[in-house]
Amino acid sequence: MMKLFNIIAPLIVIGICFFRNHTVYALHIGTLVGLLIQNRFTSFCQIAYEKYLHV
Repeated sequence: MMKLFNIIAPLIVIGICFFRNHTVYALHIGTLVGLLIQNRFTSFCQIAYEKYLHV
């Protein structure tokens, strides 16, 4: 559930700002990479390093 929130929340904020100002200011390559890859990278690390990280 939290993974979906991490993807949807920035898209909602970007969408609200776009509809209000009719311009997208903060959608750069880093933002796109973060939105597309962050979820997969986090899932991989949780699986790969679960035995080492006991939280």
